[in-house]
Amino acid sequence: HYIIVVTIKKQKSYLSMSKVNALKIIQRLLIGLQSVMMFYVNWLLKSYIHFMLLQPNTTFDNHYTLIRQLGRGGFSEVWLAHDSYMNIDVAIKIYAPGQGMDSNSINEFRREITGVFQLNHPNLLCPKHLGIWENMPYLIMAYCPAGSCLKFVGNISESEIWHLIHDVAAGLAYLHEKDIVHQDIKPDNILIDTEGNYLITDFGISTRARSTLRKSVMSTTYSAG
Repeated sequence: HYIIVVTIKKQKSYLSMSKVNALKIIQRLLIGLQSVMMFYVNWLLKSYIHFMLLQPNTTFDNHYTLIRQLGRGGFSEVWLAHDSYMNIDVAIKIYAPGQGMDSNSINEFRREITGVFQLNHPNLLCPKHLGIWENMPYLIMAYCPAGSCLKFVGNISESEIWHLIHDVAAGLAYLHEKDIVHQDIKPDNILIDTEGNYLITDFGISTRARSTLRKSVMSTTYSAG
């Protein structure tokens, strides 16, 4: 009889432990499900904000009318816009579009990017203004209607190749003199101005600034708030 009673008590103990473990598993599943739901709700909210703010014919920061998107990267978008103050078309590069950045990340990004405004070379497309709108940093640059040299891939004359090499080499040499290493040289990042000169763009974002952008975008994407 004693053995039977002990066995029954042990079975009851195992059953109670199994119930506790099951409740813990269910609790963890519910917490995980809540996190997933909040992620998608936040993602939908950010997507909606992006859809509402960054669309053709919408006003960006009071006096820029977005016309069309020129390009898009991992953490930024470039738009053709009309500046109603100056009555000219400009290119706007918007960082962390839709998601925005927190104040600490914005301040760090501002510190990293200010050095670009000290640069001056005929083969660099230097920004003219840094702004913050709806927690999205943006740069104003000259619009190059001729586009990038991507259109020349597989279809460029020998003389034009030498012109391209000369301009890009001159711009890179200047950047290296300033201890700046361009981390993404490609046809998309070499634009053509109205006089046919080649201009290097997207050169002022350091590794630290890119890391700031990446962390900020990921944190705002995965944040429940």
